Amino acid sequence: ADKMTGGKTYLEPAIEPIAYESGVIRLLDQRRLPLEEVWLDIRDLSSFDMAVRSLAVRGAPLLGIAAGYGISVGLRESIRKGNGLSEDIYNKVKATVAATRPTARNLFDTIERIDRVYRDLRGRDAEGIVAAIEAEARRIHERERANCLAIASNGATLLRGRVITHCNTGVLATGGVGTAFGAIHAAYAAGRIDSVWVDETRPLLQGARLTAWELKRIGIPHRILCDSAAASLVSRGMVDAAIVGADRIAANGDAANKIGTLGLALICNRFGVPFYIAAPTTTFDDSIRSGAEITIEQRPESEVMGFGKCRWAPVGSSAENPAFDVTPADLITAIITEKGIIEKPNPTKIAASMG
Repeated sequence: ADKMTGGKTYLEPAIEPIAYESGVIRLLDQRRLPLEEVWLDIRDLSSFDMAVRSLAVRGAPLLGIAAGYGISVGLRESIRKGNGLSEDIYNKVKATVAATRPTARNLFDTIERIDRVYRDLRGRDAEGIVAAIEAEARRIHERERANCLAIASNGATLLRGRVITHCNTGVLATGGVGTAFGAIHAAYAAGRIDSVWVDETRPLLQGARLTAWELKRIGIPHRILCDSAAASLVSRGMVDAAIVGADRIAANGDAANKIGTLGLALICNRFGVPFYIAAPTTTFDDSIRSGAEITIEQRPESEVMGFGKCRWAPVGSSAENPAFDVTPADLITAIITEKGIIEKPNPTKIAASMG
């Protein structure tokens, strides 16, 4: 999980969940974890659309990586079918990728970067355009890996003792060592933390299924708890810090993250426990002033009614299933990015840190 070289610890992720080669995305199917490690070969745009919407691939930075490869797959598919690469085809592929998940900022950051490449090469031969887009997608992938290592290094200095986290922010969400997870990994390697409390993260259990799986693979002590137990642990002094990721951060520091994050932030605020958010600068959206403007994805009712083949809710009941909530900036002790630590975030500090 980590290597010592010249006195420094270099972290390695638990697995590489995504790869791209010659118009094919190879994805670890996160819906099947932790019971099975199943890989998907994505060769067409409709399969990519289904994989993202069904959460076979998820996590804001990883969605940013996947978006670049998804556009590449869609364009390669068009050329393979003899349709070439027109402005209309490019726009349709881009629109399909953009429509998959509305909340994660990184996905749209990638589309904007790919768009700039396309505009610079518009009118040239199709093969050259697609090759340039594929190269940009790989650069985005490498950038997110590097961002994770820097976030891990910055965040590790803030953590101590027993840490609680929500949802999944490791390689399965980022393509690198992770954001909040990376900071936990680095802090553990440095001897700063003892163990990790893992919120199960209802309704799809990304904490219990994915974060615990990653922690186990790299050998970090952890215990899983139901989301509603977090308040009890924090109130009894059993948690020294909380650290989570984010899917979109507004200009004022309000942060959207997996549903349940706001509750954890409120609990930590009440009992004086530091609450940190770790995210790359690609997650920040300076076009929106506050969290009130963040689009919150609504997911199927069925996810709340049961899990897998097991259903526990009565037939005829309905459910509300927002995928994310927004934590106000005044509940956030600091935001950790690849560029540094933004303590008590506000619009002025955030704008300065983006420079």
